[in-house]
Amino acid sequence: MPSRDSPPTPPWSNASLVTPRHAVRRIWNDTALRKHGKDGQCMVLECHAEDTIKGEPLTLGERYAALLRHQGTDTRQHRQELPEVVHLAFGMKVMVTQNVETDLDIMNGARGTIVDIWLHPEEPPFDQRQPLTKLRYMPVCLLTKLDCTCATQLKDLEVSVIPVEPACKPYRITCQTAEGKFVTCTVQRRQFPVTAAYAFTDYRSQGQTIPAVIVDIATPPTGALISFT
Repeated sequence: MPSRDSPPTPPWSNASLVTPRHAVRRIWNDTALRKHGKDGQCMVLECHAEDTIKGEPLTLGERYAALLRHQGTDTRQHRQELPEVVHLAFGMKVMVTQNVETDLDIMNGARGTIVDIWLHPEEPPFDQRQPLTKLRYMPVCLLTKLDCTCATQLKDLEVSVIPVEPACKPYRITCQTAEGKFVTCTVQRRQFPVTAAYAFTDYRSQGQTIPAVIVDIATPPTGALISFT
């Protein structure tokens, strides 16, 4: 491993972080993605989830109830939901966070690299010089080259390249009606089931084949690190 003062070289320049702390994972991934955009001179696209109730967008009161739904609940349940915001970029390392299409190896924990982003046909033009652009519409799909797949090569796509489409998953909210009554509603969230894969929690790293890793040995919230063999 290089000394502290020398710049990192492969494979350490591309090493992944393994940490027991979700906050550290998020900060590391955000920083690595910004660096990827700057080094590759490619913009980062911000994709917001589509939340609907019976096919209709949420009202202001329903959006407020959605923001409050996590108060006093188990944080593990939060992490099982599709994310509110996903950041995407060409050449970005990603991990799939839901079982989407097991026959194509698009499953929880699968890793790969985004090789193309098929934007919505109505997406307006945006300034390519901006480092971050908020998309108006959900992209059609992400063409992702999986690190490991047994899927047959798809027509018109390169080997190991799989289209990852938005997934749908429900969650429930309790909101107050105009008459003052509290009702429970089911919200359908549509979002890409992916996250940046420059850092992993120790739980997510189990079973992964990673060429070079940096391990965060700080005391985790649970009080113990998962052992590595």
